[in-house]
Amino acid sequence: MEGVAEPLRVSYMNDEDWGERDMEMSSRYQMQQQKKLVVGYALTSKKVKSFLQPKLERLARKKGILFVAIDRNKSLTEQGPFDIVLHKLTGREWRQILEDYRQKYPEVTVLDPPDAIQHVHNRQSMLQDVADLNLCDSYGKVGVPKQLVIITDPSSIPDAVKRSGLQLPLVAKPLVVDGSAKSHELSLAYDQLSLSQLEPPLVLQEFVNHGGVLFKVYIVGDAVKVVRRFSLPDVDSRQLLNCAGVIPFPRVSNAAASADDADLDPCIAELPPRPLLEKLAKELRRRLGLRLFNIDMIREHGSKDRFYVIDINYFPARLHRLFTIVGEYMHESPFHVTSHRYYFPSYTRFWLSYWGTLALQKSWEKEKYTPELTSRDEDGSIWLFTPQKFDGPQPHTVQANCEGFADGVEVGDELVIDGGMASFEVIEKVGNNLRCKCIDPGLLLPRAKLTFWRDGKRVGKNFELPTLSAKDWADIDFGISEGVDFIAVSFVRAADDIRNLKDYLATRSSESIKVLAKIESFESLENLEEIIEASNGIMVARGDLGVEIPLEQIPAIQEKITSLCRQLNKPVIIASQLLESMIEYPTPTRAEVADVSEAVRQLADALMLSGESAIGMYSDKALGVLRLASARMEGWCQEERHHNSFVPLQLGTSLPDQIAEQICNSAVEIANNLAVDAIFVYTRYGYMASLLSRNRPYSPIFAFTDIDNTRKALNLHWGVIPIGIELSIDMEENFRRSFGLAEKRGVVQSGDLVLVVSDVTPIDPTTTGALQSLQVRTIA
Repeated sequence: MEGVAEPLRVSYMNDEDWGERDMEMSSRYQMQQQKKLVVGYALTSKKVKSFLQPKLERLARKKGILFVAIDRNKSLTEQGPFDIVLHKLTGREWRQILEDYRQKYPEVTVLDPPDAIQHVHNRQSMLQDVADLNLCDSYGKVGVPKQLVIITDPSSIPDAVKRSGLQLPLVAKPLVVDGSAKSHELSLAYDQLSLSQLEPPLVLQEFVNHGGVLFKVYIVGDAVKVVRRFSLPDVDSRQLLNCAGVIPFPRVSNAAASADDADLDPCIAELPPRPLLEKLAKELRRRLGLRLFNIDMIREHGSKDRFYVIDINYFPARLHRLFTIVGEYMHESPFHVTSHRYYFPSYTRFWLSYWGTLALQKSWEKEKYTPELTSRDEDGSIWLFTPQKFDGPQPHTVQANCEGFADGVEVGDELVIDGGMASFEVIEKVGNNLRCKCIDPGLLLPRAKLTFWRDGKRVGKNFELPTLSAKDWADIDFGISEGVDFIAVSFVRAADDIRNLKDYLATRSSESIKVLAKIESFESLENLEEIIEASNGIMVARGDLGVEIPLEQIPAIQEKITSLCRQLNKPVIIASQLLESMIEYPTPTRAEVADVSEAVRQLADALMLSGESAIGMYSDKALGVLRLASARMEGWCQEERHHNSFVPLQLGTSLPDQIAEQICNSAVEIANNLAVDAIFVYTRYGYMASLLSRNRPYSPIFAFTDIDNTRKALNLHWGVIPIGIELSIDMEENFRRSFGLAEKRGVVQSGDLVLVVSDVTPIDPTTTGALQSLQVRTIA
């Protein structure tokens, strides 16, 4: 997941905005750059001519940007080094060239990934991404026109259109956008008979009357610019009766269509709402994996809030007019502009350290057993679920991605989509196909997960997909090379899944990487204790877990996992759907705040945001709400414990090192009874710090260590504030250094009572060895 995102910069532009003012130097780049930013470009001659104009190159030199043409007949290594590779190319050979170059120069930025560029070359797939968003809020709704894909046989087009229910007139577009002139030959078909004149493969879209106004939305990184253009005029019923044939766009459109922001009716020409564009741009950047593209939007005539995306273009024309933004973007983030979708994994940041300690975690997810869904169901409607593949959308038909998905399913079973997004009753089973009746309508999204239930219990075959795929192992290698601190494994079924990964990390001399198990399947609950013992920590992934078990069991299961992790001295993270509504809204629901508070009351080690911070519109606010709600509940719990006489948590002596366990149990009891101001622990591997945390003391735990990996790993433990210092076997020297540092940081002050625990010379990371100490000191 990505970290908390900054808000988008959105500008609204009229014709004059595209002139000299937009080409002026940005204030932050008025000073001459000492080191040039070398941008290698691999573009067609047509794109070079439109983009690298002399005026732009002069401004580039002033900004310290040097454009260098890439010769595709030579290796990139002998032409570089490049800071950025700017291109509009696809294909396996070019992709391999880029990957080989990145192996040698990992710091290079590629704009943009070839696979992501290839994706928007297909007009069906590009618009399906928009349709999947189902973007709708108080500012408006964004969709795509109804469309039909025709692959072969022009004579079948009239019948196909009739069966699909599309209404004339229809916009005909080539299916593939390959940069050729033919791929931009668009036409308008007015009648059924002339449809057979069209040449497949193509996409037919319903023509939406939009007042003759087109909005061009340019997206460069986080920046968004919008302009207006004339477009095709509306078509009324009288014109539809009088017109026939297939007419190319140049003959339909007005000569002024190429001009931006001409004298348009202010009501018609009103630009789309800024928040709506922010949300759309952010979602499409995430889904497409692109940083330089534009979308063509229209507003339905007679509506103020109904918008349609009709096209998406990578590296669009007129981009040179946005050079100030492009140049600023290149300078601001020459590493991070590269798309996560192609080269870089997403890191979850755990903002848990008192003094800025940061740990990075990479989460690999097992491929889910999912159907391909593209529509919204209706109550009582009949749907076919099948593993058979088909081209294009089929009415009331869902394609599952596993041949045996219906094994063990019987008529009368309930089919649940994504844990309750929609529900069906199985009314007929024929081979691997299921006919189902909708009993609980809802939105059917792509890559949703389906489960079958009978008498309150999950049924169906357990598909033995490997916990880690070949791609996952390659990603793990990448994570090792990048120095990640944690690896979270999805859909763990047994302890061996964790042990195998740990053994592999050991062969790569990366034992310091901690492995977290995500509990999100029925099998993981059956083997819960052994999974916890084998792992370095647990994530309770309530979202996917809620698909595997009845929803009403989730709270009790969460508390059981949390309690067992504390018993076995392993940190537990409560993850997924904590503040789900804040993906779209600036404030959470009261129930979500109660959910956060309950996780704190259960004494979980950490709470984790997912979609709220990765794709949410209010990620920073979500983090603030999480902190505030957690702090309030922690304070309330502490007050409750203070008012009641201290009762030690019933943990017992269940761990291998019972001496260390008893010392830490006693230490926390002493600390609570004496109401010490802080607990200091000197530790190399963090074991005694974790044991102190396990007892959930009133006082904060300051863990001093001289091992960096230990300092990072302790970020996940309840109440622990890890601090790096140089440790000595001389305890007085450790006291002097740590007290001095703590006083300087304002953590403690003269007269404070501090309990001190030490295990500075352990025999190994899981035992405390011979030298252990427990003292109570008053700071002079």
